[in-house]
Amino acid sequence: ARANYLACNSPRASGGVFNISGEKSIDLNELVRLLQELAGRQVEVVYDPPKIGDIKHSSSNPSHAREVLGYRPSVTFEEGLKRTFAYFAAKSSAA
Repeated sequence: ARANYLACNSPRASGGVFNISGEKSIDLNELVRLLQELAGRQVEVVYDPPKIGDIKHSSSNPSHAREVLGYRPSVTFEEGLKRTFAYFAAKSSAA
C-alpha cells in the first residue's frame, strides 16, 4: 500500500514499472521453515522433479522503486509473514 501511495505522489512514476520487494531473496525451503515455526507443526516436503518451464532461481530487484519512489520496505519478509499469520489466526479464533 505504501509503495502505491509513493507512486501516486511521485512525478517520475507515471508509466514506470517497479518491483516492490524486500532487500533479500528467500528460498522455498526457508519459507517452509518459517511457516512451520509459525504454525507450530511440521509438514512433509515433497521434492518432485522439475517441470519444463520451472524457474530455478528468481529474485526481484527493488532498486528502481528505491531510486524513483523512495521506497524501502518497512518490515522484513519474516516480520511481515508473522504479522500476516497472527492476523489470520486472530480472525479465525474470533469467528
